[in-house]
Amino acid sequence: MSSHKKRILTSIVVLPVVSWVILFGSNFFLQVLIFLVSSLGLFEFLSLFWKNNHLDLKILAILISFLVVFHDFIHISPEFLLICCFWILNLLFLFIYGKKNSTIPWIDIQLIFLGIIYIPYVLQFFQFVPRKDIVFILGVTIVSDTCAYYSGKFFGEKKLWPKVSPKKTWMGSFGSLLSCLLFSFIYGKIFFSLSWYQLLFLGTILNLGAQLGDLFESAIKRHLNIKDSGFILPGHGGILDRIDSLLFVCPIYLIFTRYFMG
Repeated sequence: MSSHKKRILTSIVVLPVVSWVILFGSNFFLQVLIFLVSSLGLFEFLSLFWKNNHLDLKILAILISFLVVFHDFIHISPEFLLICCFWILNLLFLFIYGKKNSTIPWIDIQLIFLGIIYIPYVLQFFQFVPRKDIVFILGVTIVSDTCAYYSGKFFGEKKLWPKVSPKKTWMGSFGSLLSCLLFSFIYGKIFFSLSWYQLLFLGTILNLGAQLGDLFESAIKRHLNIKDSGFILPGHGGILDRIDSLLFVCPIYLIFTRYFMG
């Protein structure tokens, strides 16, 4: 089976499950979904740097991810958790470094903290966003990524940024932007009380975030000489390969809704 067919088949299997949780699932099921995606993405992120090493630190990172996502159960804000994690991890380094034959550099400890901010801390915000907004954020991301892929595949020639991502083209980027603007305008007119120019502005900045998020992860993989972040999604790669755009789109949308929508 070709990579493209695997890509479509995987989408057919995964999308209905995710859609059901978002549209009909309880808040607890949504939290579980966020935790699963966060944990898998975080594990893949750390594995980019630690291919077959530091399993103990990866497990520690997933445990912290659990606390970040389910912070309401322990009545601690995620911001306070991040501060605690920062100092706990630094103290962990201190005591590990104090032992003989220590093999964990300080930068590895900080990588856990950065990964937690990059993935679970961003995704946990979905718990506090209306479901129609979640659908919009995911829709923007999926439309942007999908149309970038097919626009580049069929019409792209001139490379966008070959040092970062050798396959992405200007036509792919342009097709991604146009499709995102169209989706944002149609969805926004139905579900949001925003003017046409607000919707176009929102679609533009979200698409910019989606493309930068994709390029950011591509730069990390190129830097580490790795093709895919994982293999859990046939035809797509890893979880991180699918949510890299989302991790940039989500914060931009939250900023927009807070400062431009009152």
